[in-house]
Amino acid sequence: MTASPQGRQRQTSARSRAAILEAANELLRTQPYREVSVESVMAKADLSRTIFYRHFDGMPSVALQLLTDLGGDVIELSSAFSQNALAARNGLDAPNSELIYDSLQKVVQFFAEQGPLVKAVADAAVEDEDLEAGYEGFLRHFSAEAGNAIAGLAKAGITDVPDPQATAEALTAMNERYLLRTLGRHPQEDPAVVLKTIHAIWARTLFSGPLKV
Repeated sequence: MTASPQGRQRQTSARSRAAILEAANELLRTQPYREVSVESVMAKADLSRTIFYRHFDGMPSVALQLLTDLGGDVIELSSAFSQNALAARNGLDAPNSELIYDSLQKVVQFFAEQGPLVKAVADAAVEDEDLEAGYEGFLRHFSAEAGNAIAGLAKAGITDVPDPQATAEALTAMNERYLLRTLGRHPQEDPAVVLKTIHAIWARTLFSGPLKV
C-alpha cells in the first residue's frame, strides 16, 4: 500500500528529527557543549538549518531530548539499588560491601558509555531552565532510589546511617561530580579505578569494618 502524501511527510519529518539527534549525540560526545552549534549539528546531519527549527527551539532542547532518551537506562540503573536492598531484606548471605558493589559497577559502566553526553547536558543545564529542571530530575531519580535502597538496608539492620535519604543525596552528589570529572571527558580515567574509589566511599559510609570486595 502506497503511503499518502501526509504519511510520507511525517516519515520524512521523523527521519530528519532522528538525524538531528544522532548528529548532536555524536558531536556532544567528542566536543564541549559550548563548541557544538546548530550549524555544526546540521552540517553533520547533512540537513539545512531551517529544518532544525521545525523540530527544536535550540541546542538546549536537543540536549533535553537526548537526556530524556536515556530514561530507560536510568530506570534500570536505579532499580538495581532497590533489588540489592530487597535481597538484603530477604537474608542474602553476602558481605555487606557486595550489596552495593554490583549496583555501583552498573553506574560506572553507564558513565563510561554515556558520561560525555551527560557531561554535555550538565554543562548546558546552567544556561536553560527547562534543561536544568530535567537534569535535576535525572539526579533526583538516582537519589530517591538510592535512598529507598539504603532505607531497606537500615530496616534489615545492615546499616545504621541516621538519615537514609540525606545520605543518598550526599553520595549521589559526590558520584555526579566525580563521575563527570573522570568519565565525562576524553581521555577517560580507568573505570576500574573509578569503581574502586566510589565503592570504598559508599562502603565506608554505609558499613563498618573492612571492605570485603
